[in-house]
Amino acid sequence: MNTGNPNHKLIHSLLMGDVEDPYLMAAFPLGAFMETEKGKWVDENVIDRVFYCVPHEASMGFKIVVYGEFKTPEAETYYRLKYTKDEDFSNW
Repeated sequence: MNTGNPNHKLIHSLLMGDVEDPYLMAAFPLGAFMETEKGKWVDENVIDRVFYCVPHEASMGFKIVVYGEFKTPEAETYYRLKYTKDEDFSNW
């Protein structure tokens, strides 16, 4: 997905069922994410965060994707080593 910023990296994603207003409904799980250890770290080390709700045909719902720009290359390396799983690297 092109966010308009070439430095944006995928930070977090989640699936949501079919709802009338996906942006309103995304606020709850995204708020819960920001209260986790990973979310707090992202809050301190990632700038220019944006999220999008895109249709997800396989679940007949929406995929919420959060992108952002890491403050430093070291922060990006730390994030990749600590918080990503192997399958997440296909999104970089």
